[in-house]
Amino acid sequence: MVRSKRTARRQVSSNRSRAIWWTVGLVLLGMGFGVWTWFGRGEARPRKPEIRQTLAEVQELFDQAQAAARAGDQDLFRESVEKLRKFPGTAGHIDLLLGVGLTFSGDMDAALRQISKVPPVGTLRKPMLKWSAECLMRQQRWGEAEQLLKLLIEEDELDAENHRNLATVYHNLGAMDFALAALQTTQRLDPEDYRAHRLAGLILNADYANYTEAINQYRSALDRSPPEEVARAIRSELARCLIEQRDYNAALEMLEQIPVAVPVLVMRSECLWSMGELEESQKLLVEAETLKPDSVQVRLLRARMLLDDGKRDEAIAIYENLLEKEPHDFQTRYQLALAYQSAGNAEAYERELARYRESESKRSELFDMYREAMQRPADFEIRERLAALSEELGQHELSETWRKAARSARELAGVPPE
Repeated sequence: MVRSKRTARRQVSSNRSRAIWWTVGLVLLGMGFGVWTWFGRGEARPRKPEIRQTLAEVQELFDQAQAAARAGDQDLFRESVEKLRKFPGTAGHIDLLLGVGLTFSGDMDAALRQISKVPPVGTLRKPMLKWSAECLMRQQRWGEAEQLLKLLIEEDELDAENHRNLATVYHNLGAMDFALAALQTTQRLDPEDYRAHRLAGLILNADYANYTEAINQYRSALDRSPPEEVARAIRSELARCLIEQRDYNAALEMLEQIPVAVPVLVMRSECLWSMGELEESQKLLVEAETLKPDSVQVRLLRARMLLDDGKRDEAIAIYENLLEKEPHDFQTRYQLALAYQSAGNAEAYERELARYRESESKRSELFDMYREAMQRPADFEIRERLAALSEELGQHELSETWRKAARSARELAGVPPE
């Protein structure tokens, strides 16, 4: 029998605390072991200067190993661990790093089991909980990761990394308002972190269509010297926002800093076409068509150009072909309706306009539900409805994203799948 909402709420209330700890498994079971010092289980804190120096060396190697793991540098990681083994009293450090090392293979279950062997107390508590949250995030167990990150923030609210990771969790849960709030805190605590600005730009761009603020965030990210591969992606996203703002010169300037690729060629062509430089625009689009003739971006821009040249039938054929694959692409449907209107086909115009309104209505419903979900990160029911509506609209990847978010919210609430 399907549970009533009242029963579900009672289940949520009674199971929430238990679910938080149970889902993390053995992560927090070591609380009863007592406080550890740097030299392990119950030893007295050393006071001699030479031993304090040893502690500093242990800390340096431990931090180095963790940094190497995050950077994917297996050689430096192994070297750091081997050096650390030579110091007495580092059994807890080694146990934790053995789990961290398993993340290189992608076996997060094994990594989490090993990391959970380290009691989360004393000086190893914070890194142990951080790596547990990292494993849960890589497994897309967003609800469980959220609980650990909130615990870490409660214990140290000045650690920017935890706020940034929490923003990532909320982003994947579709709770964008919460994600932006966490990113604002990250930016305040770590002003030089380009990642917080880049993710904020992405959310403002893709989820809010707030291109002005997205542009500011993207520029702030670039000012913080991200790795070149990341910088190229940021410039591409920034260029699209500038095009939406009709700032074509600024967009072209940004695109000149990106290696030639089909999306870059299409955006450059669109800028030049919008500025009236038709011949150069056509050359760039032909180059993009040669590289990838089935590109949706290429074909949409080609259809717009054909309509501009009065070649309505050719443009209509492109739009119809695209809509066979994506029938609920309401923007393309609207362009098709306008193309029929331009061609004087009133019947086809009314038909396509009705289909456009139907798709646009569903998209509007999706957006309204989406905004509601942003404000309610623990609501699994709305995420399940979003998954179903996304599937209906042919957005299969988006639907799967919402399904995962719904499963995480159910697990966190202690409510089993129906």
